[in-house]
Amino acid sequence: MGKRKPTKLQSSASNIARTENNDGTKIKQAPISKEKKTKQIDDTSNLSYVYILLKYFFENSNIEILNEQFYLQENVLTITEILIGHILWVYNPDKNILCGSRMTELESYNGINDKASHAFNNKKTNRNMPMFLNGGISYVYLCYGMHNCLNIVTNAENVPDAILIRSIEPIYNIPFFVLNKFQDIKEISDLFLFDNFIDKKGNNLKNNRKSQTEEVDNKIDKKNGTNEIIKKNTYLKSLQQLETVFKNIKYKQLVKLGSGPGRVTKCIGVTRDDDQEKLYFNINNDQDNKINVKEEKINDDNISNIKKDDCSGNFSKKIDQKYYFSYNVNNFLSIKKKSRFFISICPTVEDVLNFYENLNLENNSEQDFIIDIYKQYKIHLLKYFEYMKWKKDGDIIIQRDKRIGVPYAQECALYEYRFILKNHPSISVLPK
Repeated sequence: MGKRKPTKLQSSASNIARTENNDGTKIKQAPISKEKKTKQIDDTSNLSYVYILLKYFFENSNIEILNEQFYLQENVLTITEILIGHILWVYNPDKNILCGSRMTELESYNGINDKASHAFNNKKTNRNMPMFLNGGISYVYLCYGMHNCLNIVTNAENVPDAILIRSIEPIYNIPFFVLNKFQDIKEISDLFLFDNFIDKKGNNLKNNRKSQTEEVDNKIDKKNGTNEIIKKNTYLKSLQQLETVFKNIKYKQLVKLGSGPGRVTKCIGVTRDDDQEKLYFNINNDQDNKINVKEEKINDDNISNIKKDDCSGNFSKKIDQKYYFSYNVNNFLSIKKKSRFFISICPTVEDVLNFYENLNLENNSEQDFIIDIYKQYKIHLLKYFEYMKWKKDGDIIIQRDKRIGVPYAQECALYEYRFILKNHPSISVLPK
């Protein structure tokens, strides 16, 4: 079908719940409360649909992925502030899947003069060697002999700047995060056994999968068209997984799943084996496109020349277009040389809503099932965005505070090098 002219977000009747669309497609009725909205999300019955809407958005629209050049900028404090609220993607090669999470709390470690840094006084060891390499790679170290900590290395070679990821908000492929944390819950661990068609006894589960998919599919009746059914059933399966997750854990557990650097690496499955992994990838894997730092000096008047400790609170800086490219996450799984990590710019609330409003105007029958979900659960999507502090009307509020657990750094321990997405529920340690 030809696309109609896109429009900006409309305040239509999208909030009105309905049980049936024009062709008879049915979905679960979303309860609409007349009570005043609360700040906290306690009811998990609608969250499965919220995450399905996010999943569909990311898989059917392009995202802006940061390239190698972004990480080679000079100012680690400014880079840290810019990264708050954006999405860390982690690729799992064993299961060939991606998971995505917003970074909500980061800590800067500012070179050889920072007494809290592993590279203080230009000290080089086998452990901290990644800090002295070109920016755009991971630095993973073991803390207290038990917790892995994931860092983003920035700046040029021999300038040991790094950013510790302290807290994240899981948003894409939620069951993967939950499985890494709650492997002892049988219903959750079985999700991925079920995915691979094999149970613990080695029995084939394909028939079981078919019957369970059909059971969920009663919520949205099947229509004609093979491609439509395949695509719809893929999301129905994901919906079923999410419903299983929320039957076994509370939403507060999910919110705190990535609260703290040790929990971050636990829920995304990162270990010391992920040290020195790239945080970017080239679409064409062309070696000629690789940036040579020695030949090209990076100079961004809008970012790199800011004073070392001059960062704002209300964040509305736009990332220069030379630092990212547009790409679809589905295509990533088909490229030959996959990076373990990459980071993309997080869409705004308006981006997501406009995507669905314009989808509604296309009048494509293959999209009816997701449009119906959007119309039913839009109010819960908006509530989620509000609770999770997604960017709306141009700004997010970033708070700065002292770093955690560095009293040995003397005066450097007082530096406000911890950047926080203000009032986000995942923050590991609230600022005083």
